[in-house]
Amino acid sequence: MRLGEPEAAILVQKAVEAVIAEGKYVNYDLATADSSSVGTQKMAEAIATKATP
Repeated sequence: MRLGEPEAAILVQKAVEAVIAEGKYVNYDLATADSSSVGTQKMAEAIATKATP
């Protein structure tokens, strides 16, 4: 399904990629041996912060 918001989609995608790359605020599914996991809410907050222009 397309929402017609390509700029917003790119912004969110880059924010998700950045949060995962940092490894600081990732949930259990994405945590590595070198990182600790946080809840979904904290990860979402980190993504939203990065996605804010």
